[in-house]
Amino acid sequence: MEYHCRIRNHGRQQLELEVDYPLVPNQPKTAYSLEALLFTPASMNITKSRYGVEAFFNNLVTYTRYTVAPMPLALLIDPDNDKSPLTRITRRLDTTPILTSKDQEELVYEIKTLSNIYAFQLRRRIALIGESMARMEPASLIDTTVEQFVTNIGLVLERYRGLHTRFLEPGIDEFLREAYRWTDELMSLVTEREQFALHRDLVAAGYAGTAAAVNTQLHKQEKYRLAMHYPSVVCADTPIQNEVALYRSHMLKKWSESAMYMGRTPNRMASQVGQVLMGIAAGAAMAFAVTAAFLTDQLFATYSLPWALMIILAYVFKDRIKEILRAFFIRYVPHLVSDRMEDLIDPAIERKVGVSRARVRFSDARAVPADVLRIRNQTTNPFRHVLKPENVIHFQKEIHLNSPRLADAHARLESITEIIRMRLSSWFTMLDEPLESRDRIEGDEVISVECRRVYHVHLVLKLSEKGKEDQASIYHYVIIITRDGIERIDSADG
Repeated sequence: MEYHCRIRNHGRQQLELEVDYPLVPNQPKTAYSLEALLFTPASMNITKSRYGVEAFFNNLVTYTRYTVAPMPLALLIDPDNDKSPLTRITRRLDTTPILTSKDQEELVYEIKTLSNIYAFQLRRRIALIGESMARMEPASLIDTTVEQFVTNIGLVLERYRGLHTRFLEPGIDEFLREAYRWTDELMSLVTEREQFALHRDLVAAGYAGTAAAVNTQLHKQEKYRLAMHYPSVVCADTPIQNEVALYRSHMLKKWSESAMYMGRTPNRMASQVGQVLMGIAAGAAMAFAVTAAFLTDQLFATYSLPWALMIILAYVFKDRIKEILRAFFIRYVPHLVSDRMEDLIDPAIERKVGVSRARVRFSDARAVPADVLRIRNQTTNPFRHVLKPENVIHFQKEIHLNSPRLADAHARLESITEIIRMRLSSWFTMLDEPLESRDRIEGDEVISVECRRVYHVHLVLKLSEKGKEDQASIYHYVIIITRDGIERIDSADG
């Protein structure tokens, strides 16, 4: 599996970057580097003095989770597939007459994992069917594919729901029964949502016959939840109940996905070492200033003009020495001078499995490396030479993973996914009105045309494995924003 990243807007106020980092079990340590350079128009004034490092990280949220295992529905129900959560749940119930607390916690983890794999596979399969329809493949082929897909959905649900009586046995704790019911309800909701989405896509693409076949499935999940007394059924005449149903569906999704997320704890040692290094820089600068002041007192009369000039020069050089040493530490000891450094904790084994380091720097486009600037300037702008240089936010991220430890604890795991969300709402406050009218004449009539006033923020991403920076994957996007928020994100590659 190769590393790659995806970008989208999360609402109109947030930018979301999702990065997959493959595990390499035969390597003791696996490390990846991510660089994101945001080029903002000078008129937006996104500078260090106005925005700053602290504000940047306050608007940044990072989650690290296990990547969902790519397991087709047919393999999910295969009793010989040792990696299938359904197989593991069944075998544990069959082979362990008395379940310990640890056994039951592991069963809850498998139950959550089942719902996550199931939801992922439904979304992915429907996306692939959509691609087939976009290629205008024959209706018979689409019909066969959808029929097999619907059949496999039914088999997965039947197999899982067939375990219901097993969870009613006296040795099962109530929290495990609740986990079973919650996943049963969630899988029903996911099935309903994705089948409605598939039906809409089929109708829109003109596959009426296949859509009619899917239509016969659309009522089944609601009827099932009513029969099971699950409170997640919506109705046009019950707005309050709909609020409860929507809240419940979101909470069930968060509960199931909690099995995938790693813990993140601040790395205190790195922060302390960084402060010591900065202290050394300040101390060396002050030592120079004190030494210069002492020599000045020895060589010149106190309060004379030469004495005053030497004191002023000493303090000027003191500040320069501190900045030079700080820049040296940042350049040559980056792993100790990060703005944020966190340990990654695997909740399944409660052990450290990695380290994440991040820092951000502010500059303008003239300070950007030439190769990155060439990528940024691939898009044409005839006014570029008359505009002020763009302001640049340079975000750098390193993640170090203990691949063998993760692989030993999670046999299905092939990669780690990191989700980085950046809130941009503070960027929009200084922008101009999003709409401006222009007049034109059509025939004999003067009409007013509304034009959107947009701003372009260029994002250049570099993703590489440590030590293989020459093989970095590079992405270039243009984020189109107005005062109301993010309008869209366009790829500028090629």
